[in-house]
Amino acid sequence: MKDIDLIVSSVTVPLYINLGETIPVSWTIKNQGTDSILPNYWLDYIYISNDQFLDDSDTFLLYSHSGGPLASGSSYTDTSDIFIPDDVGSGDRYLLFVADGGGYYGNTQVETNEDNNVFAQAFTINDPPDLDLVITAANAPATAELGETISVSWTVTNLGTVSALADWYDYIYISDDQFFDESDYQLTEGYTRDNKLLASGSSYTITEDISIDNLVAPGDHYLLFVADKDHYQGETDESNNVFAQAITINNAPDLVVTAANAPTTAALRETISVSWTVTNLGTVSASAYYWYDAVYISDDQFFDKSDTQLASHETRENTPLASGSSYTVSQDISIGYYVNVAPGDRYLLFVADGGGYQGETDETNNVFAQAITIAAPDLVVSAANAPTTARLGETISVSWTVTNLGTVSTSFTSDYIYISDDQFFDQSDTLISEYFGWPLAPASSNTATQNISIPNYVGSGDHYLLFVADGRNNQVETNETNNVFAQAITINDAPDLVVSAANAPTTAALGETISVSWTVKNQGTVSTSSNWYDYIYISDDQFFDNNDTYLTSRDAGEDTPLASGGSYTATQDISIFNFFKKIATGDRYLLFVADGGGYLDENQIETNETNNVFAQAITIAAPDLVITTANAPTTAALGETISVSWTVKNQGIVSASSKWYDRVYISDDQFFDSSDTQLTSRYTGENTPLASGGSYTATQDITFSNYQQIGDVYDGLRQRYLLFVADGGGYFGENQSETDETNNVFAQAITISAPDLVISAANAPTTAALGETISVSWTVKNQGLVSTSSNWYDTRTYATVTSNGAV
Repeated sequence: MKDIDLIVSSVTVPLYINLGETIPVSWTIKNQGTDSILPNYWLDYIYISNDQFLDDSDTFLLYSHSGGPLASGSSYTDTSDIFIPDDVGSGDRYLLFVADGGGYYGNTQVETNEDNNVFAQAFTINDPPDLDLVITAANAPATAELGETISVSWTVTNLGTVSALADWYDYIYISDDQFFDESDYQLTEGYTRDNKLLASGSSYTITEDISIDNLVAPGDHYLLFVADKDHYQGETDESNNVFAQAITINNAPDLVVTAANAPTTAALRETISVSWTVTNLGTVSASAYYWYDAVYISDDQFFDKSDTQLASHETRENTPLASGSSYTVSQDISIGYYVNVAPGDRYLLFVADGGGYQGETDETNNVFAQAITIAAPDLVVSAANAPTTARLGETISVSWTVTNLGTVSTSFTSDYIYISDDQFFDQSDTLISEYFGWPLAPASSNTATQNISIPNYVGSGDHYLLFVADGRNNQVETNETNNVFAQAITINDAPDLVVSAANAPTTAALGETISVSWTVKNQGTVSTSSNWYDYIYISDDQFFDNNDTYLTSRDAGEDTPLASGGSYTATQDISIFNFFKKIATGDRYLLFVADGGGYLDENQIETNETNNVFAQAITIAAPDLVITTANAPTTAALGETISVSWTVKNQGIVSASSKWYDRVYISDDQFFDSSDTQLTSRYTGENTPLASGGSYTATQDITFSNYQQIGDVYDGLRQRYLLFVADGGGYFGENQSETDETNNVFAQAITISAPDLVISAANAPTTAALGETISVSWTVKNQGLVSTSSNWYDTRTYATVTSNGAV
């Protein structure tokens, strides 16, 4: 974890502040951790608090975006103006400056110390000044029409002894009483003037035109004039900012659906044409800019939230609608195409101004109910034909007839066929087939014929074929409970495959190809119906499971179907190959498995799936390669070519049948590992297969050609080992599996000698001038035990002389 630690190291804040005042502040953030902050960002926060501790009771004032990179020990200073709200009250308080603070983007920097991010600065909020804004007068008409624009004015006076220090907004609301609360309806967006420094005893008057909104209900109300509703200006008395002026809202329109026309019957998903007439029965115009009429379908004549909307119409082109005027709308609507509609006796509800955009004298008479009957088809499987018996895996021919008992045509539907343990269709039944049908007119039928296969996994015994009309429920029907027809069927027993005999050698060598045969018999009472594969595995025991190693498989297609009591014998060559060294030597078993099994899929369902395995004992042998002797000089010089030889013997009980490489390494010790250096290798193809007890001798020249092959030489000599390795080994991998892989190395000691070059003497002047050419000489001596064998370079080193003669 990086050592990052952000702190607020210093702040600048006025010590005495007034409520409602905007003050300048500054703060410095320092990274006192030892690691830099990479380019990123975080937020600094400022709160006002009653104490020095940050918690949920503190009042948020401001946040500021900050960002890296910020090196260890570095800092930055930020400044801002903050507003002190009126509702925090006067007295001693604290401004809390928080580095990488909370909130939505809080704590974006992971720090070694998250407890030192807050800096508390004490300050004092002065008692509110003697300032008091009051609406001392208001003028408005005593009556107004709904939607009318009226002229109003109001006067705000500062009754306090000091001047106002902030700007503010005045608002106008309409209310059912003289008391202002948030439920009152706002008529204006707020009026503001540059009223800062409104002196004690001074006042201002504002005159504005306001509109009596169409959403206001007619009757007796109050216009509420509210000074500084948002409390931008701190006052000694916030309770006297409201002036209530009585006003009566006269008249309003009254929208009524006076007529509607629609068919008395309709089919599900049919598009029908409807019309409705809306009349304004009120004494004044309906002047809302627009409203929406809507058409619903309902179980009764009363409009409520349970009803389903089918269509809507915006009336913008029909407004304003004068008193006594009307408009008629014609529209095509779909019955249940986009929304769910149940068939039966229903009602179309035509609703004027469904969203309440237009205030009215009566909001209870906006609905017109028109009775309608929703018709639908009714699909039944009226007949079905299928065999009374079938075998697992057998393909049978079935037919069924679907009839539409309803009064309207169907759309495209799909019929399904299931197999079930009972006559009742549910989620536990097994889908067999799907059939795409055609639209059916009322009282018409359709008969379909299809070949279906009885799945092997349903099991034998008594079952039912369920023919289901409209299996996906795409078609809404008058009766959804009569779509299933159950046809009894008995599923006969399945075949039973066993490996009744197997023949294989009792021993085999790793890598050897052997011939095996096995006999599969169907001892069930019925023929097989599917092709399958027989498998051969090698196993540590007689039981087939996921630990066994796959060797080969055979497609039994040429032997199927296999009649009850029938059998076949298969012969196949298999290789006892060491797949990723999974096959170990010793006493093992060949497992002959009819029709796969275990973690492999089975193609043929049987009455008994536990008797498909035949275990044949086999002993797996392997050769054992050892280097019995090696011959090499006991000493050699760097650059010298020497002749070496080694003898490899197979002391195992079976031939070594794979080809491999022998290798020669040079090593610091007698043990072969990946740190050793290969000198040469030899391919043994001409010596394989190597019979049990057989051997061969190989001779090869090797050259100690470079320093890397022998390493450091001390006093001209180095004691090393030549390692002769049969069949590679180590990180090179082995080609021949053996009973013992640890005895393939033969170590032969060898001493490596090398020359040793030294400068035995050198001659040069003791002084020389800059730019002068001097004559030097040196003597090189080989004090090693052997001659040098390659060319090299002697290198002269030059000293640097400074301007003052120093070297």
